Amino acid sequence: MRFSVGLNRRTFSGEPPKLPARKYFVNFIEKLRQDAADIQRAIGILERKCSYLDTLQSQSVSEAARLATLPLRRYIYLGENDLTAANNEYFFDYPLITAYARSENGLIHKSGLGAYLDTNAPPDDAEDIRVLPQQLCLVCNFRGSYDAVYTRIAELYRKHANLPLSRTAYAVNVVDHLVENNQNNYIVNIQIPVLDTQQCSTKAAQ
Repeated sequence: MRFSVGLNRRTFSGEPPKLPARKYFVNFIEKLRQDAADIQRAIGILERKCSYLDTLQSQSVSEAARLATLPLRRYIYLGENDLTAANNEYFFDYPLITAYARSENGLIHKSGLGAYLDTNAPPDDAEDIRVLPQQLCLVCNFRGSYDAVYTRIAELYRKHANLPLSRTAYAVNVVDHLVENNQNNYIVNIQIPVLDTQQCSTKAAQ
C-alpha cells in the first residue's frame, strides 16, 4: 500500500501538463479569417477578368488590328510608374491598364497606370477616376511579354500611319503574371483612340 501511494505520487508529481494557450487559437482563427479574405479577393479579381474576357469575345477582338467603337470606359489612376501603382490598394483588384505615349520621334514610353473598371461604376472610396469616352479605336489583342508591348504598339502606329491616331495608346492586361507564369503567354488588349473619325474607313488592315 505504501509503495502504491509512492508510485502514484511519483507519477503525478510536478506541474500538470499545460493546455495550449488561448492566444494560440485566437491567432489561428485570425489567420484563417485573413486567408478567407484573401481567397475571396482573389475570386473577385478572377471574376472581373472573366467578365472582361466575355466583353472582348463579344466584341470579336483578336490579334488582328481593326477599328471598333468602344463604349465609355473608366479606370482608377494609380500613378506614373509600376512602383507607385503597386502601392495602391486597387493594383491587384482590377485588370491593369497601362498608358503608352508616342513621342515626336516615334518612341513609345509608359506614361501612367490604372485599375481598369471597363464599363463598371467605380468603388465609392476611389478618388482619381479617369474616363475614356465612347470612341472609335484601333484595337487588337497581343500575346507576349510586357517588354514586347512597346514594339507591337510602335508597329501599329507605323502600319496605320494613314489613320489620325491619338499619341496615347492603352493596353489592358487580360492574362498576366497573376494567372500565368510564362511571360510569353501574357495577353493584353491594345486600344488606340482615333482622333478624327471623319477620315477613317470602317476597316483597318492588320
